[in-house]
Amino acid sequence: MGLFGLSIGGILLLHHLSNIESFGVPYLSPFVGTDQKQMQDTIIVTQTQAFKERPTELATENKARQK
Repeated sequence: MGLFGLSIGGILLLHHLSNIESFGVPYLSPFVGTDQKQMQDTIIVTQTQAFKERPTELATENKARQK
């Protein structure tokens, strides 16, 4: 179906990924952060020592990351 089929396939793949949940957290939640601090470890991870808190999407009682 050419370019039309490729675009429909991409849309269906994005729809499927947006509906997946892992341990109650949406699969694509790291990519919808509201500020730069939350999105600093989505694509390229640099300086893992700088990540002192867990992402807010996890909604955990303990906000500190494990060392």
